[in-house]
Amino acid sequence: MVMRSFGWRTALGVVLVVAWLVVAAAPADAQCVMCRTALDTPEGRMMIAALRDGILLLLAAPFAAFGCVAYFAVRSQRQLASQQEEPEA
Repeated sequence: MVMRSFGWRTALGVVLVVAWLVVAAAPADAQCVMCRTALDTPEGRMMIAALRDGILLLLAAPFAAFGCVAYFAVRSQRQLASQQEEPEA
C-alpha cells in the first residue's frame, strides 16, 4: 500500500487552525484578568472554594466509571487466564 503525503490543502488547514487558536487565546487571557480581580474579594474566595468542590464532584463520576470498567476487565482477564491454566479432564 502506498502512503499519500500531505497536500497543500492539509497544510493550509493546519496553519489556519493554529492561527485561529492563537488569535482566540488573546480574548480568553483578557477574561482571566477580570476573573482574578473579581475573585480577589472575600466573597470571591468562598466562590473559588465552591468551584473547586464542584470540579472535584464532577471529576468523581468519570473516575468511578473508569475504575469500574477497569476492575471488571481485569477480573474477566484473570478468570480467563485461570480457566486456560486448568487442565481439562
